Amino acid sequence: MRIEAYFQRLRDLVDACPVVQSSSITYDKRSTQEGFIRGEIYFVDASVLHLREFVDVETTVERLLYVYQYMDAAAAQKLQTSVTYAWASTRVKPSFAAFLLRLAMSRSRARWA
Repeated sequence: MRIEAYFQRLRDLVDACPVVQSSSITYDKRSTQEGFIRGEIYFVDASVLHLREFVDVETTVERLLYVYQYMDAAAAQKLQTSVTYAWASTRVKPSFAAFLLRLAMSRSRARWA
């Protein structure tokens, strides 16, 4: 797979998510198969997901480095320091799609309304 195809998959995922209000994501191509993604995704309930990934997609998607940090609205507005979820380069390497899906499933539908 080429890195551009992986970037497009992430763009499509964010665009298809109904609870995303806006996003600011930078895609940096490092080679034909390696790239760095950095950005924020803002949700309709005023929460925010900060993300970084350095990936190699030569044979499979290998996350060489990743950080996903989700903050609820209060934390995002710096009213408190609670972080709902944070994953950073653990042995189990979840995909961005899996993280976004887990996040969406864990949130009450009432919170997104």
